[in-house]
Amino acid sequence: MPTSKKPLTRWKGFWLKGKRVVSTNVPKLKLVKLYNKRSQFLGNLAARNCSMLLDSVGKNDVGPFHFRIELPQYKSFSYSANPVTIEVTRDPQPPVLSMEINEKVTASCSVSHSCPAIPPRFSWSHPGNILHRSKKLNTWKWETVSTLTFSPRISDFNKPLNCTVHYRGGKKVTSSTIIKI
Repeated sequence: MPTSKKPLTRWKGFWLKGKRVVSTNVPKLKLVKLYNKRSQFLGNLAARNCSMLLDSVGKNDVGPFHFRIELPQYKSFSYSANPVTIEVTRDPQPPVLSMEINEKVTASCSVSHSCPAIPPRFSWSHPGNILHRSKKLNTWKWETVSTLTFSPRISDFNKPLNCTVHYRGGKKVTSSTIIKI
């Protein structure tokens, strides 16, 4: 069978737990059963991004994990000396809620998270104009802020204003404050 002299451009990336593949950009490669339906390789290796999404994280998912890259016709490398671990918490932290009242109520609700591709969703207990923004805090952490602005009525005062953050997988957490004159 003749071999091709054409350089291959398909870079292969693998997230491993020990020697078992838990996520990859190689289609149809069989993954460890525990991760088969829960992991997704999000990164673009040509852009130096090896991000992995892991759904329904539990206490058995803490790692350590390491990354391996294979560059056909070049060197391959395993980052086993630089393992990654996951901090698993049962419930997310409540959002930070702040409010200013002038002629309008402006309330901001913020959370930090680790997946910019799938940020949390926000809902408010009061209607109004809502703005969302996200920013990168560091290599692994992002902050998303939802800001609600509305003109208060007399009936709004001394009532709670709730901000609820909805995470992928069904977890949600709420912070509340009282609208005061």
